[in-house]
Amino acid sequence: MRTKANRVSQQLVVGALPAFTIIEVMVVAALSMLTMLAALAAWQVIERQLHSYQQETDEAIHLRQLQVLLEHDFLKASLVVKEDSSLVFRYPNYDVSYSMEEQQITRKINIEGSRDEVFLFPVTSWKISRRGEPVDIGIADAAQITSSLLGQPTTLVLRKTYSAKEILQFDDYAH
Repeated sequence: MRTKANRVSQQLVVGALPAFTIIEVMVVAALSMLTMLAALAAWQVIERQLHSYQQETDEAIHLRQLQVLLEHDFLKASLVVKEDSSLVFRYPNYDVSYSMEEQQITRKINIEGSRDEVFLFPVTSWKISRRGEPVDIGIADAAQITSSLLGQPTTLVLRKTYSAKEILQFDDYAH
């Protein structure tokens, strides 16, 4: 019986299965770790770029929303008036005012139950004019609001065209 066991063990040694040495396994483990580190670094770069892109897109969307609202109010309001630190759009039944603050523009509709809309844009300058002349307080027909989008200066230019009848009616309002 012992001879049979010796033969089996000799066959196992002679017909040993091919295997990797410990050095080969360590090399593969090191290469795998390097690959995983490179993938993690790439993932972090992509994640930062995505976050940056989302912020830029959000800023651009908010600025576009502000521009659309301002254009709508300039076109539809019956009267545009510059007050101390705001621009007021007079409609027949309500007013809409835009407060120009250093870090934001706030749009308020003077109707019960309405909510304020806040646009987080730094207002670097805003110029209001009537017939090409600057207006400190009074009726306006043009506005130029300079803000910053993605670190670059961005200017919104808005104009209102009054009819001759409206101009004659509002001349008294300005004085």
